[in-house]
Amino acid sequence: MNVWILTTIMGFSGMFYIVWMLQRELPNRDKRMKSEFEADIKRADTLKTHEEQKDIEIQKAVSEENKEVQAENRKKMYKDNIKKGRDYELFIIDYFKKQGYTTKEHGILNGKKDKGIDVIIKKDKEITLIQCKNWKQGSSYKIKHTHLKEFVGNTTAFLDNNRDKAEGYIIKRMYVTSNDVLDNSARHFLRDNNIVEHRIIPMVV
Repeated sequence: MNVWILTTIMGFSGMFYIVWMLQRELPNRDKRMKSEFEADIKRADTLKTHEEQKDIEIQKAVSEENKEVQAENRKKMYKDNIKKGRDYELFIIDYFKKQGYTTKEHGILNGKKDKGIDVIIKKDKEITLIQCKNWKQGSSYKIKHTHLKEFVGNTTAFLDNNRDKAEGYIIKRMYVTSNDVLDNSARHFLRDNNIVEHRIIPMVV
């Protein structure tokens, strides 16, 4: 056989073999690539899930820490307000002592059981029951008519339980604030009812 013809036949055979091999291997390669791609996707999803879980745990930890900080701040604010109120009560006691009144630290002595009466002052034949509010000027906290009505109710109950001590005395009620912190409803109540006196006595340190 002619050498050229033989070489040509062998060349064609080799080419057909390569094509045949490619036809066999391409599907397998596609499967491998698909499998590797799916594995990559799965790894990415797993990593994303782990990252999201980590973010959730971090956010939870930060949230818990913020709650603790807020709780501590509330405790501190509460203690500061208690001290601020007690300091003002002591100031009012000293204020009336200098005017010749006999004074009693009813709120400080009785704590939460003070029944809304912080200071009791007595002079001649008058007893005055006082509630003190050391609230900052311009704050969102305002004395409303409900506060005054509650004070009237508390003093009435107190007097009912202490009739023997109040006998023969003129009883007065006084609401003392360190600043002008009355809202309109409180002003109307004081104007329409002559049962409570309101006095602004600024605290001087």
